[in-house]
Amino acid sequence: MTIRHLRYPGWAWYVLLPSLDLSADAYVRRELPMLAGWLASTSDRKVNHIAVSELLEGEPAIHGTLMIEQPGLRAQTSPLHFWTDRRTLVLLPPDAALVSLLQLPPWQSRIERCDSAPEALFVLLQALLDEFHDGLDLFEQRLSGLEQAMQSRNRADLLDEIFDRRYELLHRNHLFMPIREIEGAAREAFLETIAGTEPAQRLQHRIERIEALMQHYSAEIDTLISMDDAIASFRGNDIMKTLTIFTALFTPATVAGALWGMNFRRIPWSAEPIGFLLICAVVTAFTLAIYIWLWRKGWTGDLLLSRRRRRTSEARQRSRQLPSGRMVERSRKAVAQGERDAPRRADASRQANASRETDASRRADAWRENDASRRADAWCETDPSRRTDTSRLEEQPLPSRLSRHRRGRR
Repeated sequence: MTIRHLRYPGWAWYVLLPSLDLSADAYVRRELPMLAGWLASTSDRKVNHIAVSELLEGEPAIHGTLMIEQPGLRAQTSPLHFWTDRRTLVLLPPDAALVSLLQLPPWQSRIERCDSAPEALFVLLQALLDEFHDGLDLFEQRLSGLEQAMQSRNRADLLDEIFDRRYELLHRNHLFMPIREIEGAAREAFLETIAGTEPAQRLQHRIERIEALMQHYSAEIDTLISMDDAIASFRGNDIMKTLTIFTALFTPATVAGALWGMNFRRIPWSAEPIGFLLICAVVTAFTLAIYIWLWRKGWTGDLLLSRRRRRTSEARQRSRQLPSGRMVERSRKAVAQGERDAPRRADASRQANASRETDASRRADAWRENDASRRADAWCETDPSRRTDTSRLEEQPLPSRLSRHRRGRR
């Protein structure tokens, strides 16, 4: 193997690349004797494996294997072997692509700012999650296309595509969970020395964001599956309803064919010249009667409509329910005109109220005058001589209702 040794303040980074140079293996065993068992176990391991251990001095360490997607080759996974304690980080990548990625900005500057080897491991995990997030963006595009296809025309083969997206999401979840496990193992091994560092906080936020996205995608796929199940159930019910209606409509013809198809000599109307036409007329009448009965019961629905007519009727119903742009504009203009005419209508209302009050007072005065004249006439009728004394009549006050009541009692 080929060795790349990078030293930073307080920690060192070893990159072991596969090669045919056996002298490098001897150098690793001499410089890093604690890695002998780890190197022997990583030779044929191609599954995820994370472990927390301690060195002879009680120094915590984590090591394992992480299956990652190669940059540019998302359909293939390769093992990334790692080992780290507080001062040493050892990587055994499948090739130099990952190391080249870490030498590009901003990863190179972040690694240079690290104070310990576990922080550098967290920066490495951030770079892997960045590639993982790009894959999620492509997955979101395919999922959006599937949703649009399902909305426009729900074909029968869309269920296979939905399950393909479900399998892809499960695959990405299998790639993501080991990174989450490494983050938890590092916190378990190094405790508070790594928890408050910048790489640890960045990695935690990145993991939380990706977890939220994957939960959202999982909920969307579950919704698509539920919608497909509902649509399939509706189609099955629609088909059964259609078959039932056609069976009911052709029942008279079936009964007539069964009865008049028997091998008997004497069958009613079989010898008549118009017997066939009469049977056809009776069957047609019963068929129309059954159809009218089903239609009046409301059991036919829109099954007998064509797809184009059904879409046209649905569009008409939506247009009736939702106002058009011209109607909305008219309503807006009417509201604005009403707001402008509100003061004018208020003035007109006040004038009308004042006019009504004036008319009411006039009618009250006229009623009082008429009532006074009627009472005067009634008072003069009691004594005819009072009619000649006009001045006296005008000066004498009219008798009140109480005085008339008292005279009546006397």
